[in-house]
Amino acid sequence: MAVLLAVGLGAVGGCIVLGDFAPLASGPSLDASADAPNEGSALVCSPGERRSCYAGPPAAAGVGACARGSQACLPDRSGYGACEGSVLPRAEKCDTKDVDESCDGEPACTGAPRLQLALGDGLDQHGAAIAVDDAGDVFVAGVFAGTLDTHGGPTVQAGGTGEVDGFVVKMSPDGRVKWATRVVDAKLRALAVSKGKLAVVGASRAPSAIEGCAPLPHAGADGFDDVLVATLDPDTGRCVAARAFGAAFTDVATAVAIDPTNGDVFVGGTIAGGSTVDFGGGLPPLVASPGRDGFGLRMDEALRPKALDHLKGGVVDVNAVTVDRLGRAYVGGGWNGSLQVNGPTQTYTSSGQSGFVVSLPQSVQVFSGNRIAEVSALRTDASDRLVVGGFFTGELYGTSGAQPDFTSRGSEDGFVAWFFAGGAGALGIVQVGGAGHDRVTALAVDALSQVVILGTTTGGVDLGGGPLGPGAGVFAGKLRFKEPLVWGRAFPGQAAVGGVATDPLTGVWITGAFAKEMDFGGAAPLKAATLDPIATDVFVVQRAP
Repeated sequence: MAVLLAVGLGAVGGCIVLGDFAPLASGPSLDASADAPNEGSALVCSPGERRSCYAGPPAAAGVGACARGSQACLPDRSGYGACEGSVLPRAEKCDTKDVDESCDGEPACTGAPRLQLALGDGLDQHGAAIAVDDAGDVFVAGVFAGTLDTHGGPTVQAGGTGEVDGFVVKMSPDGRVKWATRVVDAKLRALAVSKGKLAVVGASRAPSAIEGCAPLPHAGADGFDDVLVATLDPDTGRCVAARAFGAAFTDVATAVAIDPTNGDVFVGGTIAGGSTVDFGGGLPPLVASPGRDGFGLRMDEALRPKALDHLKGGVVDVNAVTVDRLGRAYVGGGWNGSLQVNGPTQTYTSSGQSGFVVSLPQSVQVFSGNRIAEVSALRTDASDRLVVGGFFTGELYGTSGAQPDFTSRGSEDGFVAWFFAGGAGALGIVQVGGAGHDRVTALAVDALSQVVILGTTTGGVDLGGGPLGPGAGVFAGKLRFKEPLVWGRAFPGQAAVGGVATDPLTGVWITGAFAKEMDFGGAAPLKAATLDPIATDVFVVQRAP
């Protein structure tokens, strides 16, 4: 497979084309309206007269738990009042198997296919991250070259032949592109959307630009990356604010979250060994150790730096960040050798590669083993529990003290763990794996604290309900804390995963990159623009709750 699939952000070239839309089922719209507005003319109804109405999506009326209401004639007989008593679609609960709260006509929590689309042109493209806002609109970020063709929607053009740019697109719940934004000379790695705010992060390898903001300088030497952070207007895609930070070598932002309490942007990333990076804002410059260091950077809405946390050691990688409802920030990743958090007071050592979660500024949770362990994903749920995803080889120690939690079934297994609010104390852990290489690489938590995991497998992955089948590819599944697996799906093919998100009705959205074709369970496999096995296209897939 192309380098892009191996590392997620390799060089790409050519152009990117939005592939075939393949809606697999149509879910209800989130726009509510009554059957008919008030007519606005005199004497159109009689006093006391009532008529049937529905204040939600028309297609949902009378489906599942949704029900029609009624509206009464106004006292002046000029029309009808508000629609009363109608039941609208709600988030799907996975513990009410016989109740269809989302009113999509499907049994609760099946993970059934709904929509799939491909973005590509025969070269390499990658969907790195995905998020869904409160209205159900979907945001996808990644890398592209050439032209981003949205089939009648807005089009963006990348730079010259072989030049890599970042992209962000906004899609409606049915997969139609509303806007597309180019981030010049950038590789976007992550995005977050919350309460009307949209933030994207990644790396820039040359002076970068986004429409609406001044061009960003490039601090690194030619061919090396700078940290890139930007906020965009969710309605238009135009840049609101943008910053770049770096030194002579490769410095990258890998994860981002938005603080729900004040709109702060919290960024995680890595700094090249021996570099000194000045983030400004009166903060002390970060002086990296000879290997590679991690950082957690808090910025205000205007992207002015407010606080900086330094994760120093032999080789430290930051893979994930999140911020809970109380504004507590978490950073997760992996390290080799030693790990210090904000100085030598807390120092951890490892004989191999270990995973970590830092609850800033309170505590550090270590995942270690006799071979490999790493944290790849973090989220918090509606009860402020911390949910951690990762992978390991050999024995995993993370929640039970002196005894290992698990021994890997194959070459590599994934895990999902829950911790008390603030990251203090383990609540539970589940193993994800089969006979081959299996990694949990991303996770999302919906409004009902149901956890969706996304990862890659080389065959036979078991999420807790038995093997999902042979063959390499992508897997996804839905879990509930201390409950049996809700559903699991394996999608065979040559692929890399980017991110996963849930929508207001607890539906599931995933993105990544694939070569040739992928079977996502629809009427037909999703086909790339070319059958060349070294080329990759973006996939965007929606699953039922």
